[in-house]
Amino acid sequence: MYHALGRLHITLELHDAKNPPAASLPDLWAANRQPMLRLMELSHMGLRVLVLDAKTRAPLRANLTVVTPPGVRGTTADERGYLFKPMAPDLSYTFVVQPCDPSRPSVSYGAVELKGVMLGTSREQVLGGGGLEGLSVVKTILAEEGLEPSKRKKRNS
Repeated sequence: MYHALGRLHITLELHDAKNPPAASLPDLWAANRQPMLRLMELSHMGLRVLVLDAKTRAPLRANLTVVTPPGVRGTTADERGYLFKPMAPDLSYTFVVQPCDPSRPSVSYGAVELKGVMLGTSREQVLGGGGLEGLSVVKTILAEEGLEPSKRKKRNS
């Protein structure tokens, strides 16, 4: 799914039986509630970007290219202008976000460069809970129409 659609899917198996007895479900939930809730939080670990038109504040689609580290696939913003890219801890990333408006294909937007590193991500921080502080880079990009490549702004995270 990740290679074909850019989506991460997981399977959690909490019992050695395919269909555990219904009576054991409350105990399984009690033993795994906190880790499962933390896993849901961590599914948002990485770069989260909202791409908006600078004048109208309307959401824009966008293509995200990963420049560094090499070999990492990019992603695409959805119709709400939202894109997400998982980031590994302690790696330096350079992204280029190229906004576009499918309803106005003749309008071009300047690309925006983002740089980011998730630093200090220790095992205790990941497993310990406490939200996504330090585990997430959140940006809003206000895309400007018609910028020539020499006039494009570089923004750092």
